[in-house]
Amino acid sequence: MNRKFLSQCSSLRKSLSLQTPLSARQVGQLFSTTAARASLSTQSVRSFLSSRPLVSNCLTYGLLYTGSELIQQTLIKKVMGDTEDKEYDLGSMARYWVVGTFWFPVVLYNWYLWLDAKFVGTAMKTIGKKLLLDQFLISPPILVGFYVAMSLMERKEDILLECREKIVPTFQNSCLFWLPAQAVNFLLVPQHLRVVYVGTCSLLWVNILCIIKRGVQGKEADE
Repeated sequence: MNRKFLSQCSSLRKSLSLQTPLSARQVGQLFSTTAARASLSTQSVRSFLSSRPLVSNCLTYGLLYTGSELIQQTLIKKVMGDTEDKEYDLGSMARYWVVGTFWFPVVLYNWYLWLDAKFVGTAMKTIGKKLLLDQFLISPPILVGFYVAMSLMERKEDILLECREKIVPTFQNSCLFWLPAQAVNFLLVPQHLRVVYVGTCSLLWVNILCIIKRGVQGKEADE
């Protein structure tokens, strides 16, 4: 058995040593073929995502919300050192990924499809209607759904408690941030990039919201 294996290894080594080295042209062709395959794969992914905007938005939004939570944990645990626990809370990141992937983009994608079909154009009156409807009709249930979903995943006994405590200040700050952000959204951003734009703003919004929340908590502790 060992003699046979050694014989095969020896034959393989001899065959490899007899092979002619690749020329520079052949090496170039090899790299060119590899690059072409990689480019084709990238184009296939882009084509898949562009043909399925909801899937693209779900992936983008989930990463943005998870990234926002990662930034907050890094600032609190690693940079400022405000807590003794220095380890990342992966469970919290997973919860943000869930609501960022399966809640926000699904609702917003279909909402903007309806809103843009119902109110066509960039006239100030049209934009004003979109802003009011977007902020006062769709935002409250989205925020309620966010708090309830997080409480469910955190297995809290009263899944509405956090929502009752935080929905009013959250909505007030939401108006201050989102009204100008959505004005830019409706005036300048193409329809197929709406949810991605809102997701990018959400990255900033969630971080601002966490900073405001921590500031309020610190003030209450000082009192």
